[in-house]
Amino acid sequence: MGRHPEKAEKFGTLASIDMPDENGRPAGFSNIEFENAEDAESFYRAAADSSLSFAGRKARIELFDKPQKEVVRTWPQRGPSPPSNTIFIGHIPHDIADADLRELFIPYGNIARISLGRDSSGARRGFAHVEFETTEEASAALNALKNQHDTILGQEVHLDFAPSKPKSVHPPSNRLYFAQYDGTLQEMQDALRKHSGVLDVVMLKNRNGIVQFKSVEEATAAKQALDKTKTSNGHLINIFYSSPRPKPNENRFGNRRRSNSYGNDW
Repeated sequence: MGRHPEKAEKFGTLASIDMPDENGRPAGFSNIEFENAEDAESFYRAAADSSLSFAGRKARIELFDKPQKEVVRTWPQRGPSPPSNTIFIGHIPHDIADADLRELFIPYGNIARISLGRDSSGARRGFAHVEFETTEEASAALNALKNQHDTILGQEVHLDFAPSKPKSVHPPSNRLYFAQYDGTLQEMQDALRKHSGVLDVVMLKNRNGIVQFKSVEEATAAKQALDKTKTSNGHLINIFYSSPRPKPNENRFGNRRRSNSYGNDW
């Protein structure tokens, strides 16, 4: 994976790819860290459905809450996800629109957000997330659609709960990360205008971005005021603390970078 980051990059912004050593040689696996937990989940599901392979060998993909230091010999069996307020829909028709999903799911409750998966070029990735206000509403929708033989617009789809998002992936810092943002850079800059200490606002791939502040205190104040609010044009702002930048020649897991690791081999 370290030599082929594009297989993961199209699912979201990568924080790092780590290729551990074993007795001075590659250990045969990689730790892939996404900035957004939802993007990691989407990559996992897509890889599992398409039998991801490298150099003709089938790869085994699994989700973990922390990087692994050695090969996991016995991979955990993954069953249905526990109930949450968000539904994952895989194998959806590529011509489906937000309005189609809204019409399908609105009878079951209040929809907070609909997200159609796209790559950095804007092309559809064949999946979507529908977020309800409550877990009970999402459960009602999932149960009803499963009783309809898991089809949407005549196409068989994969339906499951999406994992609940952690409230904070990283400790407080002076960098904030906004995710799944459908607005413009100007809208975000306008929303931040009343907050002091903003040094820079950068839009990244896949509707994500970074806001740099002078201090942790100023970043925290802005996060508390803006998270789950909307821009002047009605676009939702989901904002989190971003991880600190790694030291030179060091990845986010505290290991020194290999010369052929992520960032130096393509």
